[in-house]
Amino acid sequence: MKDRNKKSLYKINLHYIVLQSLYWMGYATVWASRSAVLLYKGCSNAQTGAITAISLLSAAFVFQPAMSSLADRSPRFSSRRFSMALCVAAACASLIMWNDACPLPLFAVLYILIGVCLMGLAPFLNSMSMALVLDGIPVDYGLGRGIGSGFYAVGALSMGFLLEGFRATIIFPLFSAVFFLLCFSSFFFRYGNDAGSARPPESVPDSQKEKRALGNLALLKSYPAFTCLIIGYALMFSSHGINCTYMIHITERAGGGKSEMGIALAIGALVEVPAMMLFTRLREKTSLKFIFRLTVFGFFIRNLLFLIAPSMTVVYITVFLQFLECGISIPATVYYVAQNIDKANQVKGQSLLHLTSNGIGSALGTLIAGQLLDSSGVHTMLIFAICCSVAGGLIIIAATRKDNQNKGIQA
Repeated sequence: MKDRNKKSLYKINLHYIVLQSLYWMGYATVWASRSAVLLYKGCSNAQTGAITAISLLSAAFVFQPAMSSLADRSPRFSSRRFSMALCVAAACASLIMWNDACPLPLFAVLYILIGVCLMGLAPFLNSMSMALVLDGIPVDYGLGRGIGSGFYAVGALSMGFLLEGFRATIIFPLFSAVFFLLCFSSFFFRYGNDAGSARPPESVPDSQKEKRALGNLALLKSYPAFTCLIIGYALMFSSHGINCTYMIHITERAGGGKSEMGIALAIGALVEVPAMMLFTRLREKTSLKFIFRLTVFGFFIRNLLFLIAPSMTVVYITVFLQFLECGISIPATVYYVAQNIDKANQVKGQSLLHLTSNGIGSALGTLIAGQLLDSSGVHTMLIFAICCSVAGGLIIIAATRKDNQNKGIQA
């Protein structure tokens, strides 16, 4: 029986690795390269920032809150089913954009749609994992997410070289193929209590069952420390979004080009792999409070080094700090929600944190940075990124100061 359970857990972990790998490869294919693609279509940096901001803000304020509320309240709308729908929508939009005759206004609208789908998918994938953990199945989220970062690196590196040698629209059929595969894989992710919902199983104590799904504002009022954490990460991830969106300008400033941009993005994603794979072990040795402070340090130093980088060698060295930045902060925030938010609001909690940081924070950051880039240049843009990381870091330190040294979820 023990060997059977071990084999079953191995199968679930492998399946979850496939989901994360396909998602992040697709993300790198179409989203990490959006600045170069939109410039190819004739957009300015400010317009690129606006398209990014609209897609992220639409996801954060309109689509994801509605979807996460349905996922928390109704068994019919599970995270798995929403994931499949978003995959199909993004893949179909990408196929339309593959046509070179696609006019710029329609192209921009479809890019916004893809951005909404990408931002909406991540918290649902997180919830599919955490639902199993809360159901007593110890899925290794860090392992799946870490390997996903490795595939992001493969996608980013490939895109850098493909964009050098082919038309920018080469990315769209590749993205569509990857996301149709992701939809197919999500369809078969049926394990545990509810195959992708974070609602509590029947065996949990009555006190947990009494918890009810809250609205977004009610949830934020009920968890003030969580609200502060969201605000802090929105500011810190705005600096990360700036660096990723306008990496082409950072590399050109240091003497590089599109292929060097792809290499830099790939290195950053690759160093996330060991960070996320080792996260569970790190979590056993220390507190979330300490881990959050490491991430604050990583964000600040990375932005500072980008500002003073005189060559591509320094840029390449700087992206290694993504180990401390996204590498440990992403699983830390996922586990924070699972540990501190009640089970009836897990999907909404994961969605709020992801979409406020990667959505609202990145949207506003890239929008302002695009304006600064066109008016004042890369140097001013990077100073703005440093200010965002410092402000966000101070808020996160304040929000996590009462961490009680819990060792996380005990599956």
